[in-house]
Amino acid sequence: MGQHPTALPKFAVPKAGAEALAVNDSGVVVGKATSPTSGTGEHAAAWANGVVTDLGTLKGTSVAYAVNNRGVIVGVSDTNSASANHAVLWSRIGAPIQDLNNLISAAAASAVFLQSASAINDNCTVVAQGFVKQTKLSQAFLLILNNPSQCVNGL
Repeated sequence: MGQHPTALPKFAVPKAGAEALAVNDSGVVVGKATSPTSGTGEHAAAWANGVVTDLGTLKGTSVAYAVNNRGVIVGVSDTNSASANHAVLWSRIGAPIQDLNNLISAAAASAVFLQSASAINDNCTVVAQGFVKQTKLSQAFLLILNNPSQCVNGL
């Protein structure tokens, strides 16, 4: 209490729209903003130390929904394919986007498809939404690292 809120920095594109969706204890903010390269389409973005970073996409659009205190970010990216939305992870600001479907075991990937990741804790446990391939039923998933000590300063 007693502190005055400060405005979040604007994305560095004229007429750009931006939406902040989560913040960690260090003040790293994640969300989405109009792409600075094309000026159209939303890309996941992170704001840290006064700098805005376009986190990129698999192809098309993306949104960052959560960031943990280690700087690992999760969200969703469109691939412009039949199964367009994929759950994704950025191991830190500026790191390449990773499809979570490629980071789970082959057995799990053959049975489920992860469409969006909405939360991540400091052990890199991820809450994701997707579906069971055989039934096409939507379901929530909890992704747990086999070795949580690997979740250090990003993955």
